[in-house]
Amino acid sequence: MSYSISVIGRDKEKLKAAIRDQECKDEKKNPHGGVPKRVADHLCDEVDRCRIYEYAGKTYGLKIDASGSFHEQGSNHSSTVAPVQLIE
Repeated sequence: MSYSISVIGRDKEKLKAAIRDQECKDEKKNPHGGVPKRVADHLCDEVDRCRIYEYAGKTYGLKIDASGSFHEQGSNHSSTVAPVQLIE
């Protein structure tokens, strides 16, 4: 099965809540129904690690993109956390 997640924002708590909202809800009965817990944990840790700032009158936020697949033979995950300029 595969998953994909993409969120943008400047409020770290809201970003982490959006990631957790897409986390797998029932790993026993439906393990392919969302982002795996270990991936969600990693993305939330990255959000905590990054700094959100304003510079020269420009406001910045974070863009989190992650995708991957997992099955009986293994898994493949890719993620990026990058600063983006926000136009408000």
